[in-house]
Amino acid sequence: MEIGDPTLVYLLIILGLVGIGVEALTPGGFIPAVLGIIALVVGVIGLIDIGPTAIGLGLLLLAISGIATALAWRGAVRSGLWAGPTWAATPLAVGAALVLPQFFLPPTGRMAFGIAYAAAAALLAVTAQWAGSRGGAGAPFVPAVEVRA
Repeated sequence: MEIGDPTLVYLLIILGLVGIGVEALTPGGFIPAVLGIIALVVGVIGLIDIGPTAIGLGLLLLAISGIATALAWRGAVRSGLWAGPTWAATPLAVGAALVLPQFFLPPTGRMAFGIAYAAAAALLAVTAQWAGSRGGAGAPFVPAVEVRA
């Protein structure tokens, strides 16, 4: 493989984002962040080399948004702003990161990926609804300020 291979470029960018995400979740060790930044820089250089398409950039943004969602969910749960398990958004993030590579699977594998991705989204939605139905600071659609009559 060379740096101009689209699969390698995507893998480098995703590994870079994961390294930065690991450092964001568990600060203190600098190795994941340094390796993540190096992989991200090499991946972006390869992306410039192959000339990205709009669809490829869209799938890359989908992967980035999935990882950002998992990080935001975990941060909100740990800080007490939201109630629920910290791992609930992780399956969705993994699925979002694997959207592009799943196109190399046979049709049955792509269908299985779609079902697993939908299940991950449903898991996050049910967890968010469950956490919100418990009330308190994590309840969705509840104003942060009490209005007294």
